[in-house]
Amino acid sequence: MKRLSRTSEIRTQNLTIVQPMLTLQPLRKLTLDFSVAGLWRTSIRDGVYSLGGQVLRSGNETDSRFFGKRATAAGRYTLNPFTTLGFYTIYGDVSEKFKPGRDLFYGAGYVTFRF
Repeated sequence: MKRLSRTSEIRTQNLTIVQPMLTLQPLRKLTLDFSVAGLWRTSIRDGVYSLGGQVLRSGNETDSRFFGKRATAAGRYTLNPFTTLGFYTIYGDVSEKFKPGRDLFYGAGYVTFRF
């Protein structure tokens, strides 16, 4: 039995995702995105998979359809027409029915150069 690790991201295979998003632009050069998602298995007979296709949970480990929820926050700041600074964070809360999988927290910052 594999555990959902802190570094695993969930693949969209066999997942139904409802994810409303709010986008704010408090400054002309700054954009902020916030979203909350509910994650359900489309088929309770199929498993949950990592981005690489490995089985994180097989279809026979639980009969629960609800897998968990996640919240994201992201931002982009345009320094000039050629350079953008950004960040992205995600927190995933695994349902009790899918324990001993672990909750996920991920954050990243980036710089984009266009030429």
